[in-house]
Amino acid sequence: MTGWHPIDTLSRRHSWRTILFTDPLMKLPTALLEQLENADQPRTDSYLRYTKLDHGKPATFALLEKDPFCYYLVWGQTADGSMKPFRFLEQPSDADIHAELGAEYTRAMNYDKTAVRRPELCLTWPVYNWDAKCVQVLEVSHVSLRNQFAKIGLNKKYSKNLLGWDFELTKTVGDMTRYELMPVPRDEVTVSYKKASGSLSPLEYVLLLIVMSETPT
Repeated sequence: MTGWHPIDTLSRRHSWRTILFTDPLMKLPTALLEQLENADQPRTDSYLRYTKLDHGKPATFALLEKDPFCYYLVWGQTADGSMKPFRFLEQPSDADIHAELGAEYTRAMNYDKTAVRRPELCLTWPVYNWDAKCVQVLEVSHVSLRNQFAKIGLNKKYSKNLLGWDFELTKTVGDMTRYELMPVPRDEVTVSYKKASGSLSPLEYVLLLIVMSETPT
């Protein structure tokens, strides 16, 4: 006959106390723990969207490639107002644009609504965003900002070690919106980052996002 026994009960209580006080965490598969950890992390954008910056609050970043990836950007628009970027490696003709946009999209209008938007030359870099602590894509289409990058890149003071500088990009909102780019000395720190692109190089990461037609605005 089996039943209650004081020694067995004390033994079981000792075992329970050992579990409760020495191993309080649930044992879960590593894959599930990594999934939960990633879900708790704030989602970061693939693009450094400088047009979305707050007034007077700069974004600080480092270039991961010296030379930009260049192409032309054309905006298409559907009847309901949805916008989509179309990118061309060479400056497209009107016929090229019409063929690429197809029947679903028409060319978006300029700011004044007086004519269609012209193809925009874009300078694009993979960058390390110090604030978000991640790799992002910086697509520069504004003429004034494009010229600032060109001026810095052609200056021998910076061009000899362009990847060794950080950059502060500031948006100022007034009678018109302005963007100011300033190179700043980098702190003596070691940079390590995890790329969402796995084993892809920074430039390959940019190309992948462009092929996926992610929009930077």
